[in-house]
Amino acid sequence: MTLLQQLKQKDFFTETEYHIINYLLEHLDQIDTLTINELSKQTFSSNASIIRLCKKLSFSGFKQLKVQLVKEIESNKYISKKVSYSIPFQFNQTSYEIIDNMYSLYNESIKLIQSQINKEELIQVAEVLMNANRIFIYAIGDTKFTTQAFINKMIKINYYPILATADHEELFISQSLKKGDCALFVSYGGKNDVLNQCIQICHQKNIETIIITANQSNPIIRQCLHKIMIPNEEKEYKIATFYSQFAIQYILNIIFAIIYNHQ
Repeated sequence: MTLLQQLKQKDFFTETEYHIINYLLEHLDQIDTLTINELSKQTFSSNASIIRLCKKLSFSGFKQLKVQLVKEIESNKYISKKVSYSIPFQFNQTSYEIIDNMYSLYNESIKLIQSQINKEELIQVAEVLMNANRIFIYAIGDTKFTTQAFINKMIKINYYPILATADHEELFISQSLKKGDCALFVSYGGKNDVLNQCIQICHQKNIETIIITANQSNPIIRQCLHKIMIPNEEKEYKIATFYSQFAIQYILNIIFAIIYNHQ
């Protein structure tokens, strides 16, 4: 879920918070130059209230929230609103229409991800993987198969990641991680209780952790040192995991390409 989408969820905020949010949404064209003092003055609220709202949205302060808002506003200028990332085609459409819709889905997905991707974080993640003694990857469901393709590529350049979730022994494996190891968690929804327990174990053991996810509201991700956020466009009700797995594969391919280039 994008920040703009979160801001429109009224039930999640107090009356004071939503008064601040309402001002932001009505003045998006001015957000780039808006200061916290000006926002406080215009909404009759305190700087502390604004900071609390920012932290509720997982930002350390107003500056960080503003940067993300500006980024999303700019990226939205180039994204087609016609694409449905969850249901890209209807059952009454012709095969030709489905072909065009699938093209639009992947074409717009690339534009969306590229417009919001944190390139510095991607480079850091690649460096962490290159320097790790051992790489442990945590993924379940369709994502497990997507990460296996990444593992296969890595093996061909003499990196040997271990899929910790291969035999449902991820909790035991997490306890065996040591200093110098790296744990990469890949979960689009970020709602798996077992994976969250594994993240907590790694955090307690001071293991360097990475998460690739679309769920910005999951508090467990704060325990990961490195976070690669995917735009959250795919809904619970969907035809298949077209967008989510494509997005994850794209991110993993970029990481692999950076590592490969350092060989």
